[in-house]
Amino acid sequence: WYLHLHLHLYYILLYHLLQQLRLQQLHLQQLRLQHQLWYLHLHLEQLRLHLYRLHLEWLHLQQLRLQHQLWYLHLHLEQLCLQQLLLYHLLQQLHLQHHL
Repeated sequence: WYLHLHLHLYYILLYHLLQQLRLQQLHLQQLRLQHQLWYLHLHLEQLRLHLYRLHLEWLHLQQLRLQHQLWYLHLHLEQLCLQQLLLYHLLQQLHLQHHL
């Protein structure tokens, strides 16, 4: 029976060691998952920054487009003013010719 007791204690010890191994394995899995989560978080942060940069570039392009339109409008107004001056000048000439 002494041998039987010895074997029994040996099995208990083995079982305990296996439980500890399982716990360590679970702990390692947990650490690996935490690491993957952290990596994912970092990746999401990079994507967020990239989107923010793209949005800023898009806003800058919109601003440039609006500036270009304003410049074009300004040019068009200048043309209209010159045409108006020309017309006024022609009308004055016609008026003077009419009086002569």
